[in-house]
Amino acid sequence: MWEKEKISNRLSVGLIALVFIFLSLQFAFFVAKVIEIRKYNKELAAVSSEEGGESSATGGESSVTGGGGSATEFGQNQSRKSDGVPSDGALPGGQRKGPQQTGTSAVQSKNLSGVVARTFSLEKLPPRPVRKPKPKVELNSADTTALMTLYGIGGYYARKIVEFRERLGGSFASEEQLMDIYGIDSARFVGFADRVYVDTSLIIPLDLYHMPVDSMARHPYIGKYAARGIDRYRRTVDSASFTLDALLENGILQRAYVQRLKMYQ
Repeated sequence: MWEKEKISNRLSVGLIALVFIFLSLQFAFFVAKVIEIRKYNKELAAVSSEEGGESSATGGESSVTGGGGSATEFGQNQSRKSDGVPSDGALPGGQRKGPQQTGTSAVQSKNLSGVVARTFSLEKLPPRPVRKPKPKVELNSADTTALMTLYGIGGYYARKIVEFRERLGGSFASEEQLMDIYGIDSARFVGFADRVYVDTSLIIPLDLYHMPVDSMARHPYIGKYAARGIDRYRRTVDSASFTLDALLENGILQRAYVQRLKMYQ
C-alpha cells in the first residue's frame, strides 16, 4: 500500500514537471518572437530615415546647382557688358558674333544633331523582307498535296475533300461546300477561306433525269432514300416536267439540298 502511494506521488510530480517545462518553452518562444518583431521594426525605421536623408540631400544639391547656374549666367552677362557687347551677342551696327552661342541654342543644336544621327542610323538598317503571299488553291483541280498546304488541313481532311468532290459528281460549285464535310466547321474554314476558290468553268452539271441510281445514292445531297424516290418520279414524267422544284413539292428532296443542287444546273 505504501509503495502504491509512493508511485502515484512520483507520477504526480512528473506530470507537474512536464507541464512546467511545456509552459516554460511556450514563454521562451513568445519572448523570442517579441524580440524579433522589435528588432525588425527598428531596422525598418532606420531604413526609412536613411531614405529620407538621401532625398533631402538630393533636393539640396539641385537647389545649389540651380543657384550656381544663375550665378554663372550673371557673370557671363557682366563680362559681355564690360566688353561693350550686348548680352544677346549683337555687335554695333547690327552685326552678331558668329562663334558664340547662347546656352539654349547650344542645347537645341545638340538635340537636333541627336535626331539627325538617329535618323541616319535608321536609314542604314536593311529593309524588311517582303513575304510573298501563298498561292491560292482551286478546289476542283487540287490534289491532296495542294490541299495539305491549307491552314488546318492535314492528310486526313485532304483525302476527305477529294472524296467529297467525287461524290458531288467531280466538282465543287462553291467554297462554302467544304463546311458540308464532317469535321470542317466554320471555325476551321475561316482559317483558310482566303486561300481557296472555285473555277466555275470546271463545274460539272448534274443531270438527275439520266443519272444512275447508285450515283445519286452516293451523292451527299441526295442519299439512298431520295434516289429511289427520284427514280420512281422520273419514270412518271417527261424531262421537261422533271425539275428540282417539282422534287421539292413532292417531298422527295429537302429545301436545303435543292438549293445546293441548283448550283449545278
